[in-house]
Amino acid sequence: MAVALAAPAFVHAQCVTELQRFDYSGAIVTYTVPSTGSYWLEAAGAQGSNNTSSTYAAGLGALIGGQFSLTNGAQLRILAGQQVSASGGNGGGGGSFVTDSSNSPLVVAGGGAGSGNLDNPGAKDGQAGNAGGAGSGGGGAGGTAGQGGSVGASGFQSGAGGGLLTNGADGWTTNTGGLAFVNGGAGGSANAPASGGFGGGGSGSSYVVGGGGGGYSGGGGGGNAAGGMGGGGGSFNGGASASNQAGVNTGNGYVRICSAAAPPAPPPATVQAVPVGGPWVLSALGAMLGLLGWRARRRSGVGR
Repeated sequence: MAVALAAPAFVHAQCVTELQRFDYSGAIVTYTVPSTGSYWLEAAGAQGSNNTSSTYAAGLGALIGGQFSLTNGAQLRILAGQQVSASGGNGGGGGSFVTDSSNSPLVVAGGGAGSGNLDNPGAKDGQAGNAGGAGSGGGGAGGTAGQGGSVGASGFQSGAGGGLLTNGADGWTTNTGGLAFVNGGAGGSANAPASGGFGGGGSGSSYVVGGGGGGYSGGGGGGNAAGGMGGGGGSFNGGASASNQAGVNTGNGYVRICSAAAPPAPPPATVQAVPVGGPWVLSALGAMLGLLGWRARRRSGVGR
């Protein structure tokens, strides 16, 4: 007879100790990895701006985290997204980005779309997946594969959100799309306070058409029909133990860098053979780390 002893469950590592937090600053900053090891990188996209004249509130930012093995001295580029206004304007929220020195993404969290008069449920929030959300009210499609979002065919279109690689499309007259991360990440311009948030947020239009959110792929611009809303920006996660949540962050975006000591590998199951010629009695000796120790002894009074 053989007895197999189960190993304890593996537990994903996340943020063990926060090393540095980056809040919105209006700039792309550089972080130097202090030592070779395992790190948890977490980014939260910004919420879109809310206009008090809008019927429906702005979309919320995505929250994206993953575990990475980083090398001492490596340079990371970091942008924390902006919400331009919590009570005025309707520009899209900026995405939050962590890339390596060559702009290859590690984690990116999409920003939410600006407020509007025609709701855009699900699509208005920063997305958990790579693609940006589409705008409502005849708005534009969200970008894919790191591209900026597009705008609808006509009318008072808002600006679309910028992606990692290309800018968001411009909307009506002076309403511009957000710039790509590789182009500096500025929000789209419009009459204040309808500008898009830093991190590629698209500008709002006519105070009731919400701009698209910035992110890995930009959200589409909101359409003219009934005062549509833009789509939220798409996200990216290149890490292990990935956590991708759509539409959870309020206000400005942020980036956190944490140590993430990898948990020990689960010990293998052990098999111990019991000699033939029983019967035998198994008695527990104790348990440690989920492993049971035992010994076998011949039952007393039983012949050979």
